Amino acid sequence: MIDQSAVQQTIEEKLQLKYLSLNKIKQYSRKVEIARSYNGINAFNELVLRDRYNRPIVQGQIHKFWNWFIDTCLANGQKKIGVAAPMEHGKTSQISIGRILHLIGLNPNIRIKLVSCIDGKATEKTSAVKRIIQYSKDYKRIFPNVHPNMMDSWTTHRLVVNRDVLGMVDATLESQSITAQGIGGRCDALVMDDVVDFQNSATEAVRRKIRDLAMTTWMTRIDDSVIGKYEGIALYIGTAWHEDDLMHYWMQPGSNFTFLKMGISQDFECIEWEILNGDHIFGREDIGFEDKPEFLGKTEGLIPLWKEKPKEVLMGKYQSDEEGEGARYFDRAYRNKFVSSDEQIFYTIHECKDSTLDMEDVMNEDSWYSFMGVDLAISKRKDSAYTVFVVGKMDHKGKKYLADVIRGKFSSPSTAAIALALGAMYRIEVGIIENNAYQQSMLEWIEVFRDELELKPIRGMTEQQIKKQEIGLEEKLDKKYSKFFSKDKDFTPALWAYLKPYLMECGRTIISFRPYTTGKTLFDEKVGLPVFAAEIQSRQWIVPWYKHLQDDRLDYCRAGCDICAALKEMVGYPGAKYKDCLMAWFFCSRAMKTGQFRIRSF
Repeated sequence: MIDQSAVQQTIEEKLQLKYLSLNKIKQYSRKVEIARSYNGINAFNELVLRDRYNRPIVQGQIHKFWNWFIDTCLANGQKKIGVAAPMEHGKTSQISIGRILHLIGLNPNIRIKLVSCIDGKATEKTSAVKRIIQYSKDYKRIFPNVHPNMMDSWTTHRLVVNRDVLGMVDATLESQSITAQGIGGRCDALVMDDVVDFQNSATEAVRRKIRDLAMTTWMTRIDDSVIGKYEGIALYIGTAWHEDDLMHYWMQPGSNFTFLKMGISQDFECIEWEILNGDHIFGREDIGFEDKPEFLGKTEGLIPLWKEKPKEVLMGKYQSDEEGEGARYFDRAYRNKFVSSDEQIFYTIHECKDSTLDMEDVMNEDSWYSFMGVDLAISKRKDSAYTVFVVGKMDHKGKKYLADVIRGKFSSPSTAAIALALGAMYRIEVGIIENNAYQQSMLEWIEVFRDELELKPIRGMTEQQIKKQEIGLEEKLDKKYSKFFSKDKDFTPALWAYLKPYLMECGRTIISFRPYTTGKTLFDEKVGLPVFAAEIQSRQWIVPWYKHLQDDRLDYCRAGCDICAALKEMVGYPGAKYKDCLMAWFFCSRAMKTGQFRIRSF
C-alpha cells in the first residue's frame, strides 16, 4: 500500500526545490543586471572572479570599501586615485583585473594601459584578463558583446576587442613595465599596480628615476580631452616600500592624487583606514561608506579584518622571528609604514664595490686569512628562510673582502657538505654560527657526513694511512650526491661541480665553529649590527665587482645571483623580506674579530 503522506511530502519537496531553483535564477539574473551598471563592480567581481580553487570569490568589507572609494572619487570628478592596502588582500584581483574587465565591458572602445614594476608582473595580469574574456561564461552573460579581435592583437602584452569605432590604433589593454622603452599611443585609463618594488626603491637614484618615468612618460599618455566618468583616469595600487618612493610622493598634498591608505591595527583586531587629500569629497556629511552613519563625513576610521586573514594568521606573520625582522617587514607590508632613509643603515654597500677587483683574485689569495658566517634555516618550505654561507677574507692590513656567498634551502647533509667544502677551499680560520644549538647541530651533521663516507679522525695517522682511507672517496661522494644532495633543488649540479673537488679533502678539514647568541646583543651599539653597519659605511669591506654585471647600468644581476641577493638584503634592511644573507655576513664579520687561527691538517 502506498503511503500517501510520503507521496505528498515528495511532491512538496520537489516544488520547494523548483521554487528555490527559480529563486536562484532570479537572484543571478538580478546580479547580472547590477554587474552591467557603472556602480556594479562588487556584483561583477563576485560573478566573474575565482579563487585558486575555482570558487566564486566573496567580497570582504575591505574590497567593498576600495570599490566605494574609487567610485565615489570618479562620481565627484576626482580622476587621480590611489589605494595603499595590506599585502595579500586581493588588490590586484579586485582592482587591476576585476575593474579593468568591468571597464572593457562598459565601453569596448576604451584604451587602458597597465603598468607594473617588471614586465612579467604586467603580463600576468593581462593574461588573466585575456583568459576571462575568452573563456568565462559569466563574463559573456554580463557583457555578451565583448569579443576578442583575433585579427588585431591578442597577446600577453596587447589585447584588442571588437569595437564599433573603425581605425582605432591604440589597444584595448596594453601592459608594460614601468621602465619600458618606446612607449607610444594614448590611453583613457592608466592603471599602475605595484610599480614600486624592493629593487627600484632601494636607493635615492632609482627612486628618482621611477618618479620621473611615472610623471614624464606614463602620466603624459593619459588622454584627458575626453569628457566622461571613466576616461582620463589614473589609478595607482600598491604597498609601502620607502618614505621617498613614488606612492609616498603622490600621497603628499598638492599631488592631485586622492589616496586611501589602509593597514592592520596595532592590536590586530581590525583594519585602520584614512583618506589623504580627499576632504573636499569625503569630508562631506552626505558621503560615507554604504551610507552608514558612522562613516558619513569621515576621512579615517576602522573596518573589520578580512576573514581570509584573521588575527591568528596576521600575528603569526608578525612574530616570524625573534629578532624583530618579521615585525618590521609586517609593518611595511601590512601596515603601510614606509622604511625611512635613517633606518637603512647598510645602504652604502654599493659604494663598497670595486670594479677593478676580480672575485677569483680574492678567492685565490692564499696568504690572506679566511672566515665564514653561517645563518641556518630549519625548513625547505617555499616561504621559509634560507641557509646562507658567507666567506670573507682579511688582508694583512685588516682590509676585509667578500669572497663567496652560497644561499639556498638545503637539507642537513647538504649543509654539512657545503660547510666542509668551503672550509677546505678557503682554509677557514673560524666560522660563526647563530647559537649554541645550531653550532652543535652543524658539528653533528659534519660527523654524520664523515661517518657515512667512512672517514675516521686523522689525528695520529700517517700520510699513507690517510691516503688509504681516501681510496674510492670520489665514487662515494658521487653516490651520495645522486642519493641525497640532488633532491635539494638549490644544490644544483653546478654547485656540486664547484664544491666536489674540495670535498675530496673533507676528511682533513677542520673548522672551528663558534656560536653567536643573538637577541639583545644583535642591536648592541658595541657588538651588534650597528658595528657591522659602521664597517660598511667606513668602507672597511670591499666587494669585488670586476665584470660582475653584463649591464653596468644595473645595480644587480638580472638573474639574481647569491651575491646580488646579499646586496639587496643589505640595502633593503630593515624592510626586506629576508635577512639571512645579512646575518651570515654579520657573523662572518664577528668571526674576524675572534683572532686569526690557521686551521691545519692533522
